[in-house]
Amino acid sequence: MKRFEDHQKLYGDLTIEDAIRLGNSFKTQMFCGNISDPIYNPQFVEILEAIGTTTTKHVQIHTNGSHKTPEFWQQLVNVINNQKYSVEMTFGIDGIDDKTALHRKNQIFDQSYNAMKYCKENLDPAKSSVVWQFIPFKYNFFKFFGNTFRLCFFWLFHYRNNNKLLFKFN
Repeated sequence: MKRFEDHQKLYGDLTIEDAIRLGNSFKTQMFCGNISDPIYNPQFVEILEAIGTTTTKHVQIHTNGSHKTPEFWQQLVNVINNQKYSVEMTFGIDGIDDKTALHRKNQIFDQSYNAMKYCKENLDPAKSSVVWQFIPFKYNFFKFFGNTFRLCFFWLFHYRNNNKLLFKFN
């Protein structure tokens, strides 16, 4: 935790101004949460909107999807759907119950799954995709072959196992 606190003191969250600079410098923007989950940046939705004014062509968002309101997800989806860039949203959910928090600390399965489902149902499929990233562990391995695959097929998610594309539906 100390390392994260030091980073926050030194750099803080990504600002809209810095996001615009990056957006005009690189064609792809990746918000991956190496320091923190990007959705917890208080200006994240505004950053995505601002990037739409740049030369960015593609945005990747990696999140655990927890601890945000349905209104947040509605606002996020509305902003993304009104941008010219394409988006790939990856939800890291390692299971189908609250054991997901064993690896992804403080994750609440129902919140994450409902956010992922909402994004899949409401993002413009012509320029956006939703990916379910699932890391098999001893505690979720057998459920992986049953319920998780059924959920993936039912919702036609892109499914990844440790960043190797296993199957993809459009």
